[in-house]
Amino acid sequence: MTASCPTCGAAPTGDHKPFCSRRCAQADLGRWLSGQYAVPAEEEPDSADLEALEAAITEAVEDGRVVPGDFVRRK
Repeated sequence: MTASCPTCGAAPTGDHKPFCSRRCAQADLGRWLSGQYAVPAEEEPDSADLEALEAAITEAVEDGRVVPGDFVRRK
């Protein structure tokens, strides 16, 4: 079984394998860099990150760098 260019389906060439040309290789790279090939995922924030943020906000309020407000962690 012969592989084909993942971008256009043409036969790959030795200089650009697995692509058929530099153009197809660059088009594929552009898709990677723009995030088109990204795997969608929903990640929950790490509790250590939330605790560090909460501590930083509390410290900023105490130092007068931030106006006090509702910075309570909601569940």
